[in-house]
Amino acid sequence: MKEVYFSEYIDEENIVMDPPIYNANEDTLHRYSLTLSFRNREGGGHAIVILKNPSNAGKENNLGRRLSDDTIYKVTDYLYKKKSFQKITILNLFTIVNGMTENIKELIGTRDELIHRNKNNNVLLQLLDEDVFNEEKDRIFAAWGDYSKLLESQYKERIREVLGFIGDKPLYRVGSMVNGTKYPGHGKYWYDYEEVLPYPQDAVR
Repeated sequence: MKEVYFSEYIDEENIVMDPPIYNANEDTLHRYSLTLSFRNREGGGHAIVILKNPSNAGKENNLGRRLSDDTIYKVTDYLYKKKSFQKITILNLFTIVNGMTENIKELIGTRDELIHRNKNNNVLLQLLDEDVFNEEKDRIFAAWGDYSKLLESQYKERIREVLGFIGDKPLYRVGSMVNGTKYPGHGKYWYDYEEVLPYPQDAVR
């Protein structure tokens, strides 16, 4: 499989991951957040993008290069072109690192997953704290897509939990909703000609 790198406008030296490194000794890896800054982009807003679950983006390969992936590449490209953001933090509904959604299905709701989910919730709440989040220029994007191979009832439950943390802060999506009007389009399918639109009232709440 072809490796995907970050574009040259990403400040690779200052990529921040939480947890900061991948622990190769663990059978299941978890990531709560990935923060990417744009080079020479001062004074812009902070885009918080909530996807489904993490990939290996941010990890170093054998050559010492930081890896991106198709989704992160599309999300950063879209938001870079908007010219109103100086950094992006990628969050996820679920923390389990895996490129295949079906591989995390059996782990959702387990004791270990719920422990990591709680830590993930704390990261989200810190980013949304009124002393941190600037409603004039920061934006929250729903980009988790359809439930795919996951159990839809668990998926909806988790979405409602996250929406509860966001509260009355404005929430946005890019392009069309999927599965009728239930879910926002996944970040992997963000295209630069699509509009930023409000997360609709008739979506999963």
